[in-house]
Amino acid sequence: MAQIIFNIPDAVLPRVVDAVSLAFNYLPTLLSGGPNPETKGAFTKRMIANEIKKWVAVQEGRVADDAAQANAQSQIDIT
Repeated sequence: MAQIIFNIPDAVLPRVVDAVSLAFNYLPTLLSGGPNPETKGAFTKRMIANEIKKWVAVQEGRVADDAAQANAQSQIDIT
């Protein structure tokens, strides 16, 4: 499997993890009252991966939509 690797300075990493965790509502304590078994670091990694997947899906959806519209237009154009 291919990898995309980000180099984040060690001194900055806690800020990145905190920011992503806050942006995506990480809960250190689950609603049931127990501790969250997923660390903030693992949560951050998962959220970044999910965002990348969403970006790809949106872009591919746009391309497919454009192609479908072009195809539909070509079907109804009378020359």
